Amino acid sequence: MIDLERRLKDALTHRDTDAPAFEALFAGAKERAASDRRRRRAVLAAAAAASVAMLVVFLPTRESPGLVSDEELLGTTSWSAPSDVLLPDRRTNIFNDLPALPESTGPVGETLL
Repeated sequence: MIDLERRLKDALTHRDTDAPAFEALFAGAKERAASDRRRRRAVLAAAAAASVAMLVVFLPTRESPGLVSDEELLGTTSWSAPSDVLLPDRRTNIFNDLPALPESTGPVGETLL
C-alpha cells in the first residue's frame, strides 16, 4: 500500500498545473458540435433518401381502371350500424312508432327533439 500511495503522491505533485487557454477549449468544442451536427444531417439525409427509395420501389402500381364498377361494388356490399343489434326489430323506425312528439315545457313551445 505504501508503494501505491507514493506513486499517487508523485503523480499528483508532478502534474501539469497550467490550464489550457479558453480559446483553444472553445474552438475544440465548436468543432465537435459542428462535426456532430454534420453527422446528424448526413444520417437524416440518408434516411430520407432510403425512405423515398422504398416508396418508389414498394409503392403498388395502380391497376387499370374499370375492373370493378362502382355500381357492382356497392350492390354487393351492405353496411349496418353497430348499434343495430340493440334494436328489437331491425326494420323498426322508432320515430314512426311514437304517438306524438313530446311538447316542450318552455314558453316557445318547440319540441324536445
